[in-house]
Amino acid sequence: MSRPTVVRMNLAAKELVLELLHRHGMPEVWVDRYHRALDPGASTRLHLAVFVDPYLDWVLDGSKTVESRFSSVRCAPWNMVESDDVVLMKRFSGPIVGAFAIGSVTSYEIGEGDLELIRELFGDAIRPEEDDFWNQRNGARYATLMGILDFHTIDPTSIPKRDRRGWVVLDPTCAQGSLLDGI
Repeated sequence: MSRPTVVRMNLAAKELVLELLHRHGMPEVWVDRYHRALDPGASTRLHLAVFVDPYLDWVLDGSKTVESRFSSVRCAPWNMVESDDVVLMKRFSGPIVGAFAIGSVTSYEIGEGDLELIRELFGDAIRPEEDDFWNQRNGARYATLMGILDFHTIDPTSIPKRDRRGWVVLDPTCAQGSLLDGI
């Protein structure tokens, strides 16, 4: 069984988040969320998720209300996200452009009939781009469905992410190598 990747949030990552807070004049609710995510003793976590268009734009215009991640192996965000966690949204091959707070979370080990159940329960909220969306997920064994509680845009902020992971947990207590070393 593979273990989900959790990345230590080094000083540079914390500085990046604090820069986002100060540079963007965040509403107080978002300042509180970010500070909780930076607190090693808090249950709130900070995540970095890579989005492709049009899904990113749909989150930012409010028409996509559930973010879904499907995989054939156990990897983040499966069983690594909770309600009230904060997700930084990074455009594929581009900057961070927004963030959302997670509302409800449902994780599935996909068995027979589960993909159709997910489609029935969450299909409109996931807002698949095309009908082939579901066919492309036929081999998935795991699914994480996250309600988008609240979101905001951020002036484009670049980070030096070069690996292929689509989701990274930024954990201030983890001792693994950091995604953002060398900023």
